[in-house]
Amino acid sequence: MTKKQNEWYQKNKERILEQRKQEYQQSPEKFKEKSIDNYYSNHQENLDKRKRTRVRDKEKLSAAAKTRWRSMSTEEKILKRVKERVRTQNLPFNLELSDIIIPKYCPIFNIPLFTSDKVGPNTPSIDRVLNNLGYVKGNIRIISMKANSMKGAMTIDECETLLRYMKGEL
Repeated sequence: MTKKQNEWYQKNKERILEQRKQEYQQSPEKFKEKSIDNYYSNHQENLDKRKRTRVRDKEKLSAAAKTRWRSMSTEEKILKRVKERVRTQNLPFNLELSDIIIPKYCPIFNIPLFTSDKVGPNTPSIDRVLNNLGYVKGNIRIISMKANSMKGAMTIDECETLLRYMKGEL
């Protein structure tokens, strides 16, 4: 809908809605049939129009999103990612920004934690101490990406086996 069409619609909205209401009351079946026909006759055109709009606006939206993301603190970014993960994985969640405290060093490997545009072994990462409890107060720690990746990739048995190997017991 063009700006001019939208302005016309807004000016005549009440009259149009009243007219549609009367059409429906006079012949509900005919009104529904007309609505369905109109939907299918314009369906592909509407899809194409939405696609063109998305493509046109994608660069503007992307630039705005990048600007918002860059202006966020590391704690805000971590919280935002957790909220997205919680929605998709249906995990318990009750964290607030104040619950995310980034230490200077990883509590596991004692390596310095710092952020950059690229994710690396020293990037702060949120860890659930007990995975089944979810992202709740008292069940999270900020550790290095290196430690969190290793923790997530191995079971306790695999970790013990690796430890025995490193000690020369295997």
